[in-house]
Formats: sequence, C-alpha cells, structure tokens
Amino acid sequence: MHEHDLQLRITVSVEAAAVVQIIVPDDKAGDECVPCDADADDCAICLGTSTAGTPTLRLTCGHLYCQGCLATYFERQLQSGHSLLCPSCKTEVNVADVERVVLHEHETFPLRARQLRQLLTKQRSGAPPTRSAVTGAQPVSHTTESWASRRAFMAAAARGHWRLCPRCERMIEKNGGCDNVRCPCGHRFRWQAARPVAPCNKVHFGAGILFCRVCEHSTSTAKFKLACARTAALPVAATAAAVPAAAVLSAVVTSCAIALVPMATIGPLAVAYEPIHRLRRRGRSPNPLLKAASSGVVAVNFLAYVAYGACFNREARVLMADGSCKAAGDVEVGDVLAEGTGDPRGVVVRAHVVQRAGAPKELVQLNARLLVCKAHMVLVPQPDDDAPPRWRMPIEAAGALPRVGDIELHNFVVDRRAPICVEGVVLTSIGTFCAGTTDGGAPSVHQIWNSETIVDLMRLHPTWPAVTLRGDSPFVTLLKTETAVRRVLDGDLSTVKAALRLERSEGEVGLRN
Repeated sequence: MHEHDLQLRITVSVEAAAVVQIIVPDDKAGDECVPCDADADDCAICLGTSTAGTPTLRLTCGHLYCQGCLATYFERQLQSGHSLLCPSCKTEVNVADVERVVLHEHETFPLRARQLRQLLTKQRSGAPPTRSAVTGAQPVSHTTESWASRRAFMAAAARGHWRLCPRCERMIEKNGGCDNVRCPCGHRFRWQAARPVAPCNKVHFGAGILFCRVCEHSTSTAKFKLACARTAALPVAATAAAVPAAAVLSAVVTSCAIALVPMATIGPLAVAYEPIHRLRRRGRSPNPLLKAASSGVVAVNFLAYVAYGACFNREARVLMADGSCKAAGDVEVGDVLAEGTGDPRGVVVRAHVVQRAGAPKELVQLNARLLVCKAHMVLVPQPDDDAPPRWRMPIEAAGALPRVGDIELHNFVVDRRAPICVEGVVLTSIGTFCAGTTDGGAPSVHQIWNSETIVDLMRLHPTWPAVTLRGDSPFVTLLKTETAVRRVLDGDLSTVKAALRLERSEGEVGLRN
C-alpha cells in the first residue's frame, strides 16, 4: 500500500484523542468530492454513540457535533493551553461559539464557569496559553452517562477493530489493504502487531478443543479460559492416543472411556468457570467449555467449586489493626486485623483455618506475593473512578494470572464476618457477605461460603478454633456438592455431622500411625 493511496479522516474519541481512519480507495469510485455534511447525522467525536436526542451544534466549517461532546473537547483544550480548533478539519473555531457551548454546559457550577471564562478571555486577548485546572463536582447522572458513553465507545472500538499506534498511541481504524501502516506521527508498524483499543476477551476454537488459541493482545480473562481449555484437552488427547493400544479391550469399555473422559476432565473446569462467565454478563453466549464437556455422556450434576475455607498462601502478609503486617501462617486466634473497608475498630480472629498441601490446586496470582484460590471473591476497583468497587472472581482483577500449585492455604473466621486486607488486596474472610453474588438467585454454594452458615458449620469441626482441613477431607468434599449444600440450607445437618465423625475418626487413625 502506497502512502499517497491512503485517505485520512481524523475524528476524536470521547476522551478527545484522535482516531485516524485509514480508508483504501475504491477503484470504481469517481473523482467527485464527497461533501462535508455526508455524515451529518453522526457526531465526529463520539461517532454516534451518545444518547439519542442529545442537542447538536454545527460549527462554521460545517462539521456537526453533540453539544456535550464538543463542550468536553473544548474544555480540555482550554485546560491544556491548546488552540481551539475543529476536531475534524483543524479550522480555527469562533471563540464566541465556544464560550456559548462550554459555559452553557456548566451553568450550574458558577466557579467552574468563571474559571473557564478567564481561560477564554486569555485566548481572545492573544495572551500566551497557560495550563490551569478547573475543578467542580459532577452530578451522579453525569457520571452514569459518562460510564454508559465509555461502554458504548469501547463497543464501537471493538466493532471497528481500532488499534493504537505503538509510538503515539493514536487510535487508528483501517478498512482494508496490506498489513504495513504509517501513522500521521511518522511511525511505521504492522497492523496485526498493534495493540487493540478494545482487547479480545474470547477463546477461538479451531478443529475442536485441542486447537484453541487467543489473540496476541487478549485480556487476562481470555488467557485464563485458554489455560482451562488446554488443561482439559491434555487428558482427552492422551485418551485418544491410547485407544489403538487398548484394542484388546472390549468395545464396551472403550466406548465408556471415550464418553466419560471429556465429562470427568473438562466438566469440572467448565462448571468452575461458569460463575465468572455469569458475573461478566456473558449469559447470552454459551460457556465454551460446556460444549466440550458434553461431548460424551451428560456431565454429572454437581458444582465443582474450589473450597472457600482456605484462600491465600502462608507467606502472604495480612494487615493488622495497628498498621503492622504479619504472615498469614503466623496469625493467631485473638489477633486484631484491619477491616478491609476501613472500619477503625478492626476485626478479631475467632478461628484460623488451614488447608494442607497434598493435591494440586487451581490458583490466581494477584501480585508478586499473593496467591488465592480461583473462586475466592476479591474487591475489584471499577474502570470508572466514581464507581464503587465490586466483588468479583480474582481472575478479573487487573494483572491477575492463572496458576496451579500444591501449597498450604490459610484464612480466618473473624467477628462481624468482615473482609480483610492481604498484600494490599481486599478479600473475604470466611462468611463475608458479597453483595451481588450471595443474594438473589446466587448458587447455593455461595449461600453457604459467604454467609453465617459456614461459620456455624466450622464451629462443629473437631479441631475448632484451629481448623485443619485436607483438600480431600469428607467435610470439604461435602460442602462442594449441590445436594448436600441444599440439605444444609434446609436445616438438615445429618450429612455434615456424619462427615465430621468420619473426619474425626480418620484424624485419630492418622495420629496413631
């Protein structure tokens, strides 16, 4: 593709950054000029993603914009000391029009309007521009609308496959041609190697689950899905390779193996991923692992959740109420921990729960020193600074990475069932209520592990308050199964007490040996 064969149309995003659209010319097109108002129905800043019915304004150069988009753009230009130009054609804009638009948008904030008027006066008098911060709280409705606009913008970026210039990070859209692109800043790069504005969040399956992949610049959630899919695919491939060698076996045994292996290997991964799938509001699209799990017989109806009883690694530092830190393995009953949401009273440790090593566990690494169980809720900040943090699966936290390891895990029962702070991350202690995941139509397992019920059950454990669990202990296994969980919620504790008696007898045998 030659540079002179490209037509460039510059628009501006909702954050006042330029989007360069690289359009490959149509050989059949004529030479007549396309009028400037050909796209008059779309604002060149938000690309038509703003709320319907938004007031518009046409500048003297002929370009049309949403009044709110234009006000935000001009306000940021004023704050940064830049000239007031049309975002599309860079023609100088009438300052009187700018004042009318910007000040109208902030008529409910006199101080903000006065500061903007001073900046406009400097621009009109020809004084050298200076940087100035304009402050003022926004109404909640404006914040909500901003978040909705941001989501709409990201959806538009995904549909248009916009990418960022590796040098200046200008957003670029291309509708065809070769892979070599030159940005207006002068930097040349390969289109497919550039980072997308809206990263891909999916696993792409080829000829079956054995050939799945993710995009080069995919999200951490997509990489977690891929890790689950590949982990599930390995036993399936081994079984398929072993079938010829097992020809001496009866056809009944072989067919049963082929039918049951996908269910046994992929089924737990598919079910374990389902809460993440639902929390990310992907309920309308199928869980990619369920299709592979159902390729044999119908999967057994149970919930394969990792135990919530023990959550984080022994070396992780827990924040104490006095501001000091203590390794999770060294925390004792009676210690006062810092409350995760900032309550100055702190919380008192009533029991220390340990899950011993002995079997590989699926974990998530949140930072250099913290590993947590993959289904243990953490408080995740939202992209919008004004939005409150929400309880999410740990893999949804920024920078989270899936891991597998056989390590000892720890957690605590604290008074008021409050969240705690470990290595700078707010996460649940045993029984912490997680708004949005425990109430409503949440799975019954959540209704135990995120409620007072699990605390009552832990008190029945023979080693309370120093509760020691094995990964395959009858008590933990019981609280992973749907049927037993529903019995407990209905008030039937007979199965739990039977499991505890079995665990007590196994513990006594272990001590004698």
